[in-house]
Amino acid sequence: MLNLPEFSDKGLFGPESVMWKLNREQAIILGGPAAAVLQIAHPKVAQGVADHSDFRHDSYGRFKRTLSAIRTITFGSRDEVLKMAHGVQRMHQRVQADSQAPGGPYSAFDPDLQLWVLATLIQGAVSNYELFIGPLTPEEKQAYLEDMKLWGEFFGLPRTHGPDTWAAFQDYFNAMLHGPLLGSEPVCAEVAQRVVYLERPHLFRLATSPMRFLVTERIPQPLLERLGLSSSSWTRAGWSAAQTLVPALYACLPQCWRYPVEYRRALPRWQTA
Repeated sequence: MLNLPEFSDKGLFGPESVMWKLNREQAIILGGPAAAVLQIAHPKVAQGVADHSDFRHDSYGRFKRTLSAIRTITFGSRDEVLKMAHGVQRMHQRVQADSQAPGGPYSAFDPDLQLWVLATLIQGAVSNYELFIGPLTPEEKQAYLEDMKLWGEFFGLPRTHGPDTWAAFQDYFNAMLHGPLLGSEPVCAEVAQRVVYLERPHLFRLATSPMRFLVTERIPQPLLERLGLSSSSWTRAGWSAAQTLVPALYACLPQCWRYPVEYRRALPRWQTA
């Protein structure tokens, strides 16, 4: 059972939080493909995805579910947050394997696995915000880390598990990123390639194919190679163009396009007495 902190009926965070500041921006979704690949680069995460999801045909569905969980916990009312948290807990209860399983034992409730998944979301959001929107202060990065650790508690990750400062978090993330664990088993490459080279839905596959630079140019080359992925002159050119064009175009978007509907629905709830 989840042991959750008390919080307002309006929701867990609020308009003044750094959590809202970052997670209301659609631009940080551009970090989603790299975060998804980094998550499944961990052998036990990859094995869990392979054993308990239709990753060959539904990697887009996994992305939508992850995004829904992020936005519900960030912007939802107390009832919506608790419903989502308990729903994810029920789903994670099925993602288990004992020592007799072909890929060895794993559990969706393993705090080290949960920490790595959370870390990819934190790093992706911060790096994409700074790339496409503007700089963040050290204090804002620290506040976002603390907010996301609270967010992780609603999925069973103890808030005390893992780095508690932004500097320590960066040390942890870089050690994982450049260490030998990620991509060390064949299942990592198998699942990663299905995420990058989508089979379904066909229209989404066609739309995302030109944007593979969001993975290939955001992950270190040695890890890319272990995952059977590669950078090219086309992906490098695409990433160079995106870094120039996206910030300029994004700044011109109206709020109804920049901010998700979950954020816009939550604002009136917090503005009432």
